[in-house]
Amino acid sequence: MKKFFVVLFYLIGTYCGCQAQLRPRPCNIAVRCSDEEKPVSATTNGLFCDVFRNDCILFSRNCSLLNENKPTYTKITTQQCRQLCRELVCLAVFQPVCGIYNNRLRTFGNDCEMSRRICSTQETWSLYRAGACPR
Repeated sequence: MKKFFVVLFYLIGTYCGCQAQLRPRPCNIAVRCSDEEKPVSATTNGLFCDVFRNDCILFSRNCSLLNENKPTYTKITTQQCRQLCRELVCLAVFQPVCGIYNNRLRTFGNDCEMSRRICSTQETWSLYRAGACPR
């Protein structure tokens, strides 16, 4: 009976041309990064700058993107990042988010304002939660 199902799955796979092929991951992401603060600026498209806490975290993110077959980040200088920040326009929509940086909480008017703050100051704020921070 077991042999029958193996042959059946093989025939179905051959007929529809959908045999599963295991594709190796191009990057091993089993990396533990330190929490050391050495900001690294990077971009995927030259239009917006993201700031990572350190090189290891950038490397780890690029590995994930490679494995998902998505565009990876390229390092840029802090000055290039700040130039991109000046071009970032945030809508005046109040949808507060709570960010955390060095165990400090801060409420931003929206996620775009938090991104602009990260970009312009190189402070690696993370989203703590949607909505205003607790008091």
